[in-house]
Amino acid sequence: MENKKTFIKRDECAKFDWYMTHFPGSIFIYDTETTGVNVFKDYIVQLSAIKLVRDPITAQYKIAETFNQYMKPPIKMPEKASAVNHITDEFLSDKPTEKEAFPIIRNFDIVNIG
Repeated sequence: MENKKTFIKRDECAKFDWYMTHFPGSIFIYDTETTGVNVFKDYIVQLSAIKLVRDPITAQYKIAETFNQYMKPPIKMPEKASAVNHITDEFLSDKPTEKEAFPIIRNFDIVNIG
């Protein structure tokens, strides 16, 4: 497999810079780890998020909150997924289920975006 580097075009950076300078609201960045890539049959096993808030004086964004929640899926963790995300059934054994975790997730500001 050829090792390729990905570069962001300068004009794309300029657009992003403009939005970051002119957007007054909070920004949420989140990441998931799953049991696979099929949205119809796989499950989220980790949800992580960062809330960035713009400082009104410096206009710089700062991390205001972070969030990380693991969830035990109703299926065994596939070996292929575990090889990628290093999350195992043993690690998830004492974590809440999706249903148990959603009230915890709702306490993070992600649900207040709109």
